[in-house]
Amino acid sequence: MVQKPIEITKNFKQAGETYGAFKAWERDELIQNLVAAIAPCDAHIKYCFDRTVQTV
Repeated sequence: MVQKPIEITKNFKQAGETYGAFKAWERDELIQNLVAAIAPCDAHIKYCFDRTVQTV
């Protein structure tokens, strides 16, 4: 058995649909929690996270 990557990926589809279904206060809390979790990280990790979020 050989594993091979799927040709078409929708890596953020489910996350986007879930985020879109949140109420405004739920989105606000999620963003606040992400910011609080990332705040203590090294600068290069923050940079990588920021680049990932911007490409979505």
